[in-house]
Parts: sequence; structure tokens; C-alpha cells
Amino acid sequence: MNSARRHGVHLYRAVRPAELADSYRHGCLRNPPGIILKYFTLSWLEAIRYADMAQTAFEDGPYTIVCVRVGVDYPTEAEVVVDRGIRAVLLTTAQLDRLVPEIPSH
Repeated sequence: MNSARRHGVHLYRAVRPAELADSYRHGCLRNPPGIILKYFTLSWLEAIRYADMAQTAFEDGPYTIVCVRVGVDYPTEAEVVVDRGIRAVLLTTAQLDRLVPEIPSH
């Protein structure tokens, strides 16, 4: 198992209006009580792809893509593949309070 650590990368997340408003209100991304992980994609395009698939499958949205810079280390084992090949990183609730989301200008 590769235990190398990565840091200083941008991660992306598709968020609905309630999560976006919560992140602005608290100044960081948060998990609801009882949830311990949050998924992020490794690219802006993958976040858009996820948002498109979720909006089609669940008829919800709209989604906004936010970007965070991970200044904290995370093990490469936190990288997974989800939802038809989208590369993602799982971050814990403890890691989220350091992440201030921004809306990227692409």
C-alpha cells in the first residue's frame, strides 16, 4: 500500500445551495452531525461531471463547484474512484475546518 502523502493541491466539490450557504456562514466546509467523510474531486471537470450526473439522477440542484486548497497532508489511500470513474479524495470532518471554499473562475 502506498503511504505517500500529498499536500498543497486543489480539490473540487459540487455543492447544493444549502451547503454553499452553510460554508459561507461558518467560513469553512462542514459535515452534518454523524457524517465523518466528505468527497472531493481531483479536477474541476470531474466535479462538473459529478454535478451533471447527480442532477440527472436525483433531479436536484443546482450545483455550484467550489475549490479548496489542501494545505494539510492526506494519505494517498484517501484517493478513491466513485460514480462511474470519477477520481475523488475523502477528507475527514477534522480536516474540513481548515478548508475555505472558493468558487473557481473557469
